[in-house]
Formats: sequence, C-alpha cells, structure tokens
Amino acid sequence: MYRPGSWLAPVWEQELGDRANPHDAQVCGPHLFVSLYGRDHIGVYALADGSLTGTLDLSNYADGDGVGPEPSSMVELDGKLYAGLQRLKRHEGWSDAGGQVVEIDCTALEVTRDWAVGANLHLFPWPGEDRLLVAAEAFEADPSGLYALSPSEGTVSLLAESSETQLTAVAAQGDRAIGIGLAPDLAHHDILCFDLSTGVANRIERT
Repeated sequence: MYRPGSWLAPVWEQELGDRANPHDAQVCGPHLFVSLYGRDHIGVYALADGSLTGTLDLSNYADGDGVGPEPSSMVELDGKLYAGLQRLKRHEGWSDAGGQVVEIDCTALEVTRDWAVGANLHLFPWPGEDRLLVAAEAFEADPSGLYALSPSEGTVSLLAESSETQLTAVAAQGDRAIGIGLAPDLAHHDILCFDLSTGVANRIERT
C-alpha cells in the first residue's frame, strides 16, 4: 500500500500466497478487502500494517471447478461492500456458471445478500446514485449489457443492451456513461456511449 503522492516506497507490503491472483482492493469499514481470483474467499487485511485479519468465505458460491467462484471487481457503497463473482468453470473450457453479486457486511465479515446477474460480470460505481453498475455478458434469459443494482430496493434491472460488445470498463456521470469492451472478433475494442435514461447505446469507435 502506498501513501498518495509518495510512490518511492510502500507503507507496507503483503504476500498473498501462490496463485492467489488478486483482482481488486477496496477499503470498507476498518478493513482492506482484496478479491483473490484463485481462492474461495476474499482476504481481509489491517489498514495499518497489511496483516491478515480474516477472510470472507465464498464457498457457498462455488461453481464446481474446485477453485472458487472467481471474486473479481468490488465497489463500496453506503458502508457495504459489493463483490462480483464471475463463477467460471475452469475445467470445462472456462464455461460460465452464471455471475453473482454479493453484499458484504464489512464489520461482521459475512455475506448478507446476493443477486444473480448475467455472466462474466464487472462492477462499477455510479457517482451520485444509491445504485451501482454491473456490466455482464448474456446468460440464460439475461442479455448482454449494463445493469443497475439497487441495494435499497433489492433489485437488478437492465439499463442498456450491448449485444456485440463484452464490456470491461464503464464510467458514469448522471444518466450518461461511456464503456469500453471487446469487439465480437476479440481482436478489437469498442467504445460505446450510453444514455442510461433511455437505454440507448451507440458505438462511437472500434480500435
């Protein structure tokens, strides 16, 4: 961990274990949470020195490959932590078992709620809103696109479809958002503009 503006040396370093594959880190409550793609839990660390203080068990969301549910992106919202579980079956060609978003009590270190959302999902903050954004690929009846997760209402709703693009990054402001993702040929990237109030998505460039 580094102190902002001071990059010559970290405040502390922490070894996470062989093949832990950390994907994201978020501060919530008194802890630093680190999503470990190669584990069936999220690591919980002390902010002061990086020591391991606990784990957040995700084994109930296992996808059957013996590794874990692939916890990846995380967003803190109103004192709760939300983690996206990609749930990819590694031994079956990385086929998808369906994504899940879990809500975490940052004090009790336990999962309090969950939502099924598409496939291969990514979470993003939505500044000024009491909701967060979920970019997901198609899975069963859920189309590929951008979803809104509202913890206060306990709902997930589709905002805009992106059938040809696998979204990997989204930034939103008000009812507008811009997204970047893989084109269908997996060799190019698309840049899309979203009107979140109408559900219209326009591709503005392919690179």
